[in-house]
Amino acid sequence: EQNKSVVRAFLKIRFAKGNDCFKLARAMSSCQNIAGSWAITGDWDMMALVEAASMEKISEIREMFVSMGGIDEIETDAVLNHLNGAFV
Repeated sequence: EQNKSVVRAFLKIRFAKGNDCFKLARAMSSCQNIAGSWAITGDWDMMALVEAASMEKISEIREMFVSMGGIDEIETDAVLNHLNGAFV
């Protein structure tokens, strides 16, 4: 069951030239708020699921990753509801 006190958001990341998923994934591995990360195809290069106590904390984590450099663009999509099993 989903913990109601946890806020979740997906960070969609587009890398600047010369950066890659593996560099950022190594940096993300030290952040306990990252629930998962994936290299993806399409307009974005990577997606990460962030879990925190508030949207403010998610914003801080987002800005921490941006400050590392190598990110051309980042978009944050908040999770509204967890639908696991809703359509089974």
